[in-house]
Amino acid sequence: MGGTNMKTLFDLCTISEGTFGSGTICVNAKARSGDEHRMEERLLLDSEYTLLRGGPDSGFRGLLKEVNVNAVRKIGREDLRNLCTCVPEAHRKNAVFLMNAVTLHELYLSSEGISAQEDGFRLMDIPVMMTDAMPCIAEGSVPVLYGDFSQIVIEDCGRGELVKGADGCSLSCRMNCRIAGREAVRGLKMI
Repeated sequence: MGGTNMKTLFDLCTISEGTFGSGTICVNAKARSGDEHRMEERLLLDSEYTLLRGGPDSGFRGLLKEVNVNAVRKIGREDLRNLCTCVPEAHRKNAVFLMNAVTLHELYLSSEGISAQEDGFRLMDIPVMMTDAMPCIAEGSVPVLYGDFSQIVIEDCGRGELVKGADGCSLSCRMNCRIAGREAVRGLKMI
């Protein structure tokens, strides 16, 4: 399987400025060592994880719990087609699949219509975005999301400065998340 798509989940979502308030999610990235660029990457990964799975002490439970889902025992071509048709046609134009590399590989092995392109992978001719923050295929998990992620609004509420100390460094950010069009994104939940 070739090709990698370098976009992130945040590239798909709508970003706006926000203000710190109740329900604001605080994300902290920590490492034993690292430069600012490396810490930015770590903060991005931690933020994607929080966006998908929710943050402690915030009202946002995470996209994986907030979106409507189709229950499946095994992910097959028909399940993927049904997932796509459950999202209203108005949201399909900019829709993508979101999953991790392990799930993509499992779908590839089962010959579910995955092709590698110069700009990334496609499933049933729909772009696939990958993030390590998505869960693997397991009972109770939501390993695949599909839809128009521009309907996910992330309010940037600011970030802290890179702090270096004797035990490593840390970087933090604050964000609010909401789903503007709940029907725009849907998932497959393993039962």
